[in-house]
Amino acid sequence: MVIAFAESARVVSTYTGNKAQLRDRIASVRPARSGTSLRDALEVAAGLANPSKQFGEGEIASEVQPPRLMIYTDGGFPDVEGFSLGNLIPEIVVLGEPPSEAQSTPGTT
Repeated sequence: MVIAFAESARVVSTYTGNKAQLRDRIASVRPARSGTSLRDALEVAAGLANPSKQFGEGEIASEVQPPRLMIYTDGGFPDVEGFSLGNLIPEIVVLGEPPSEAQSTPGTT
């Protein structure tokens, strides 16, 4: 599954084993110069991966193996406090340089 997020989150690809389709969908995501709501993305991901936390539409992740949550970001977002990822195993990958203080306000990318 691929979820893009900036000011809001959107599912770019539902669960699939088709790696070519996932690569294409990831390539379609473009950087945004707007506020960032990581919480929205986490709510969508957790809702779809944790059957008891259904926040959005789509297929529910298999309970056989805990899903990994890969977050690719420039790091330009505030901390998310008081949120449970349920059975998701998170990993954050920072790409590029975070926005400079002069170019952005907290929570922008």
